[in-house]
Amino acid sequence: MASLPGVDRYQQLQVESAAPNQLVLMLYEGAVRFLREAREYMAAKQYELQSQRIQRAQRVLNELMYALDPSVDAELVRSLRAFYGYVHTRLVWANVRSDLQMLDEAISLLEEMLEAWEEADQRCRLGTPMRRCA
Repeated sequence: MASLPGVDRYQQLQVESAAPNQLVLMLYEGAVRFLREAREYMAAKQYELQSQRIQRAQRVLNELMYALDPSVDAELVRSLRAFYGYVHTRLVWANVRSDLQMLDEAISLLEEMLEAWEEADQRCRLGTPMRRCA
């Protein structure tokens, strides 16, 4: 579905002006949204649309993985890479097998990470000490 030029420009400005932690939140929100849509398409046996949405979520995971900076915290980066790799693999198999249970697992894992990032973002906004905000 095509979107309106004004909406596209607004979304572009949101991304361009967002702090790094807000960008991460946007990526997680997008991945979860794409996977929820994929779930609806999977349940309706609309496999092409299911696959498109899962692939969009996989591209988001790739972006999150590429954005990791080992110089900040190498151990955390290793853990996140393993996490993203696991979720990505589950999505591959969920898509190939049209397996709702695997898809639900991926959604649940990403929702948990989204909640953690939302909490971290809130702490940053409130000035609660953390290792690094934005």
